[in-house]
Amino acid sequence: MGALLRLQRLDLSHNEIKLIPPEFCLMKSLIWLDVSYNSLQNLPENFGTLSDLHTLNASHNKMSYLPSTFQHLRCLEELYLSSNNFNDLDLLLCNHLPIKVLHFEANRIKYLPVEICSALHLEELNLRHNDIRSIPLDLAKHTNSSGQKIHLDLSQNPLTDLPLKFATSENNQTYKNPSGWDLDETFEWMNDENIIYKPAVNEWGVKKDAYMSGYLVFEDFLKGVLWRCENVFNHVSNNVGNATYAELLKSKKYSDRLKRFFFHCKKYGNPPIYEALKAEELSVRRKETIELDRVRKQRAANAKNTDAERRSQEYERYLGGLSERCAKADARMSHVVEHRRHKQRMENDKLLTITESRIDEKHKVDAENEVKRAVESAREAKELVQISFQSHSNKKRLLPVEVNPCWK
Repeated sequence: MGALLRLQRLDLSHNEIKLIPPEFCLMKSLIWLDVSYNSLQNLPENFGTLSDLHTLNASHNKMSYLPSTFQHLRCLEELYLSSNNFNDLDLLLCNHLPIKVLHFEANRIKYLPVEICSALHLEELNLRHNDIRSIPLDLAKHTNSSGQKIHLDLSQNPLTDLPLKFATSENNQTYKNPSGWDLDETFEWMNDENIIYKPAVNEWGVKKDAYMSGYLVFEDFLKGVLWRCENVFNHVSNNVGNATYAELLKSKKYSDRLKRFFFHCKKYGNPPIYEALKAEELSVRRKETIELDRVRKQRAANAKNTDAERRSQEYERYLGGLSERCAKADARMSHVVEHRRHKQRMENDKLLTITESRIDEKHKVDAENEVKRAVESAREAKELVQISFQSHSNKKRLLPVEVNPCWK
């Protein structure tokens, strides 16, 4: 095939091709190539020699990277790489190529490189059905060299780095956008995020240790971001409108954003990211996250040990020697009960003695009264006899007397 020097269009789609030989790239007049629906794992390393190539369709293969000579395809305007095994968007496609149409549908891309914003000729970018978590903040307002916004398709991506929002529109909108955000809302959210992102990242980077240790709290973070917005990053004032930064950051919309940013940093040790990071940066973040997790586990272990020691002290203080203390308490209670019983017996004996003495006194009084009554009765009888005798001697009836029989 390398001898086909004037061949311009070639369609090899829907075969079972696994390998393209280097001699394939001798067809330097090729401007349109379709190798879709094959089993290609890569393109030949000298693929960049096809300098006149205008359109390449390599979708539905098994490729995971592009050859380094790909940057020499200075005429490439349309590239279709859907349904492959790409984990990221190659920087070769962002910086050097005049690509207008780029299809990366149904791959495994999670983050887009921030360099995508420098693709001046890009008009259409299809990223459907990937694992994209968010998009670079600058892409929300990016336009190409013609002053037009990129036609971007992000449907069927999770967008998990955006706050969860469920779509309620019709036409199966929730399925197309699992996170609930449509494209316009995504652009609006990322554009608003761009206003506070750089000041917040700068504030966190300068005072990270103080925030992580708890010496400074969210209110201090808010003040720091406000100061940086007004004094360092005041170039974004165009997006603020008539509102001041103080009014802007205290509004619920941006206050919630800053809280989300702050507590994300507290949890992971680093600010949230919206674009792909280099391997070195990912390694540093991973190490920081591991170290932060280790410190947290150590703090948790120390807290558990302190809590166990405190519980042990409380147990010893309140429950230590419980049987002995219960025995002492029982003995003391028995002593108290016996003392009360003794006291009650003494009081009962005293009451009994008093009662007996009172009974004796009553008996004495009753006897004296009986004697008095007997003496009084005798005295009255004596007086009655005397009166009767005087009546009889004076032959006067002073008192009616009983008629006595004659013999008396």
